[in-house]
Amino acid sequence: DPPASATILARLAAEAGLPDGVFNVVHGYGPNSVGEALTRDPRVDRITFTGETNTGRIISRAAAENLTPVSLEMGGKNCNIVFADADLDNAIDWSIQSIFRNAGQICLSGSRLYVQRGIYDAFLEKFVAQGLDFCPLRRGEQAGGVGHHSCGSPGKLGGSDKRGRKQQAQGDRPHAQV
Repeated sequence: DPPASATILARLAAEAGLPDGVFNVVHGYGPNSVGEALTRDPRVDRITFTGETNTGRIISRAAAENLTPVSLEMGGKNCNIVFADADLDNAIDWSIQSIFRNAGQICLSGSRLYVQRGIYDAFLEKFVAQGLDFCPLRRGEQAGGVGHHSCGSPGKLGGSDKRGRKQQAQGDRPHAQV
């Protein structure tokens, strides 16, 4: 729950000694709330928002009046973090479920994945193999309304881009090790 986690993060920042006013979390609901006042205020240096797409559009329009930078997290752009001491098979299973369940169209979709360097290659190999197996088109199931979709083609799981870089799960970008 983003509001709860942001509140906890603010509490931890204060406990760590961050001065008052450096990191602020303000919750508000709908038009005519504190959120609307903040998004329109020229004294606000940056706005971040996690939530629904239409609200993100409203915030962007309001912030544009003052050219205030905005960071939006809308439509389920959560990350999974896998450390070297994780149960690899379990982490792979849940990572695949997180991104592909309901065609990835859920608010808690794990569409970003960070894997510790020491297990990266082993994780990636299994993730790609199991991810391709998860694809309903590869299993011969009816996918309905998918349009242009091809599991395992460039820009999807597996394949290579025009420059020959091995593509795994990063769309049209090369994967990077963390």
